[in-house]
Amino acid sequence: MPKVVEVVRNVDKVVEVNKIIEVEKPVNHFITQNNPVKVVVEKIVEVPRTVERIKEVRVNIDKIIEKMVEVPKVVEVEKLVEKVVVVPRVIEKIVEVPQIVEKVVDRVVEVERVR
Repeated sequence: MPKVVEVVRNVDKVVEVNKIIEVEKPVNHFITQNNPVKVVVEKIVEVPRTVERIKEVRVNIDKIIEKMVEVPKVVEVEKLVEKVVVVPRVIEKIVEVPQIVEKVVDRVVEVERVR
């Protein structure tokens, strides 16, 4: 009897698997910093000097004549004029107006009256 040998055959298979991978991505963030400037420069500066002198001078003073001129006052007077103006008026009155009411009747019956 022939001998049976088991043979294992390798078969290549393509299998698609979805995977989520985290990738680090560098992001630039701009940060503003307050950098106080602490530079003090001391300088000696020459200041020009001004000297003022007051001198006393004699001046001849003539007589000062004061003149006053009087201007007569003008008084303005407004004149009031009264006028009588006739204003037309409209008087509204409510007046009763008799109304005639017409009505459809089934039958008319005349009744004789004795006097």
